[in-house]
Amino acid sequence: LSTPYRRIIFVLSLGDILASIGYITGPFSSPKGTPTVLWGVGNTATCNANAFIKVYGILTVQIYVVVTCLYYYCKLNWKMSNSAFYEKIEK
Repeated sequence: LSTPYRRIIFVLSLGDILASIGYITGPFSSPKGTPTVLWGVGNTATCNANAFIKVYGILTVQIYVVVTCLYYYCKLNWKMSNSAFYEKIEK
């Protein structure tokens, strides 16, 4: 995590992992007995926790895609170095 690019991609990847976990566990965390869910074995709390994880992951990915665009805008348009990006944008 020595450069801004690596930090951005690291957090972007963490958000993607969280969103993926939310998608994978979604059918199973739904409350048991829900008529439209075949594999629901959870309760309301597991459903809410899963929704929080999924939404947090999705929002993190969306925000860090914008941050990635900002990073490349600064690098390409303003010829900004990594240290300058850290000082002016990250800090």
